[in-house]
Amino acid sequence: MSLVVIGMASAMAITATGAYFTEAVPLNDNLLYAGTVDINLASSTAQTVIVTPGTISGLVPGQYGPGSFLFQVYNQWGTIPVKYKISSVYTNQSVGGYWQLLWVKVRHNSIVVYEGLLNDLDINSVVNTNIDDFLNPGGWHDYYFEYGLGSTAGNGFQGAWAYFNLKVDATQSNNPGWTE
Repeated sequence: MSLVVIGMASAMAITATGAYFTEAVPLNDNLLYAGTVDINLASSTAQTVIVTPGTISGLVPGQYGPGSFLFQVYNQWGTIPVKYKISSVYTNQSVGGYWQLLWVKVRHNSIVVYEGLLNDLDINSVVNTNIDDFLNPGGWHDYYFEYGLGSTAGNGFQGAWAYFNLKVDATQSNNPGWTE
């Protein structure tokens, strides 16, 4: 029994006094930048940008108005790819029901990506297969908007007007919490 106790004590003494070589090397001056979502339209640079297309006149029932209007979404200063949505936001109208009669046709790369009521405008860069998915840093997407008046607009809508905004919401391309 004495030999067992002496053997255990010797093993503990050897283990307690053993030394190991180690080294620690620091990697100094690390810097991590977060990416930025910074789209712009015209001269705006906010993450959510609201712009108006200007004054469009001469709309008649059942037709699209004169000309098309260029609308560009830029990722000029952002550093990461983004996905985005374009929608319309009603502001005011002179005659009740006029807003619900306005139509829009939107083209991207000569392909119609939306045609329907302006009130229901919903263009999603990821869901719509005719759009280039993500907007890469330094890139832009061109859209051409044509506005029209529904064919059921009667005489009561002559001279009517409606104010609205176009709104672009953007997020980083891999945001899974952003519903497509």
